Amino acid sequence: MEYTMEELLPIVEKLTGKYTSFESSSITYETARMLMGAVLYCIEEFYNTGSTGLTVAEKLDASIAYQRGYDLVISKVYASKEIYEDILGTFNDFQCRNCKDTITKGLPQFFLKYDPKFNPQDHILTLDYPTVRPVHAFCGINVIYEYLCNIQTEWIFLNAFDTKRIELLLERIMTDYQNLFLDNISYSVLLSCLGCIIAEKPIAMLELQADDMETIAHYFKHDTVEKAELKIEMLLSKLFDNVYTERTALKDYFAPLSKDYAIRIVNGLNHHSLKGIFYITDTL
Repeated sequence: MEYTMEELLPIVEKLTGKYTSFESSSITYETARMLMGAVLYCIEEFYNTGSTGLTVAEKLDASIAYQRGYDLVISKVYASKEIYEDILGTFNDFQCRNCKDTITKGLPQFFLKYDPKFNPQDHILTLDYPTVRPVHAFCGINVIYEYLCNIQTEWIFLNAFDTKRIELLLERIMTDYQNLFLDNISYSVLLSCLGCIIAEKPIAMLELQADDMETIAHYFKHDTVEKAELKIEMLLSKLFDNVYTERTALKDYFAPLSKDYAIRIVNGLNHHSLKGIFYITDTL
């Protein structure tokens, strides 16, 4: 919903007074831009998530839309904090420094420094540990909320595995993974699960040998990326249905990886490099 400058400026003026503690009406251009951004962010938040029941033709007064949006921002901050505390209850960094620093050091700084009143559009953090679902399309508290929902989902998946098995897999991917691994952990674990299913190896072991590559190659022999993707979708769907029976959201969350896995596997077959995709072990 669009508002004119005449409708928005009175809100910005009131916010300016609060920002300066009503001691001055003079602020820098950068501050004025920040405060206008704060107003627009809250209004957008209202129309994106809080305007259920309004018809297309209905348009609330800008100040009302702003206040309701601001209230939604505050609610989402509290919801994010609850999710974060839930994550910490079962969080395991698998000795990956990038993961640990982002989750246990970076996120607390967000809750300390986030300014929902004057700068709600700034999420402060770079979130160096990536999630399977990207969050770069969001800003402000929405980035943090979506990111934490993603982390919560991924750790439901990861916590089903023995810690040491995941660490051994990461070590095969990168010898000094503790300091150098910057990718998503669940992406690699799920790919290993896929290989174990095809090779009929115990999924919980997250371990494949060189002779398993022949079985995997045969399974995808002559497949196009599209056909391989369909096969992978079926296998992952069965995995989540059978292992995570009460976590139906997991299947939907990880479903987009089927195409990426298919591309990697088909390319690996074409270049005889499946071993590098599944990070095999020499242990028999």
